[in-house]
Amino acid sequence: MKFLFIVQGEGRGHMSQAIALEKILQQNGHEVCKVLVGKSEVKDIPLYVKENLNAPVETFRTPYFIKDNQNRGLHIGKTILHNLLNCKTYFKSIAKINEEVKIHKPDAIFNFYELLCGLYFMWYSPKNLKHICMAHQFFLEHPSFHFPHNSHKDQFF
Repeated sequence: MKFLFIVQGEGRGHMSQAIALEKILQQNGHEVCKVLVGKSEVKDIPLYVKENLNAPVETFRTPYFIKDNQNRGLHIGKTILHNLLNCKTYFKSIAKINEEVKIHKPDAIFNFYELLCGLYFMWYSPKNLKHICMAHQFFLEHPSFHFPHNSHKDQFF
């Protein structure tokens, strides 16, 4: 099979998962035709990503979180405003995903927790294209996972 990876590039976890999965797929005779990494305008993707992936890597702009003044938490208001003001850029990114799908004609897309990939599937509704979304955040839904004590606000968000 031929796969297109779309990776949320804010944290290293998603990119590391993509590197690991590409190796597993290639060892089993499959192809990863391209890796699209969503990134903010303030951070570049780490060099180890391009060094450890065999498929070509390309970036696109995606929504991201803005940290508070202490750089310890999220500033929700600024995050929402910033991303709303940049919607036009994000629409172009979704169109770029569509172009890459047309060019490469993958059998399936692995989405490593990238919001714009989900929006691509919602708006373009590609026929006969499988969409597999994976991320460590989905563990929060597992029945064995227990939130730490005093984390009611975190659970709400």
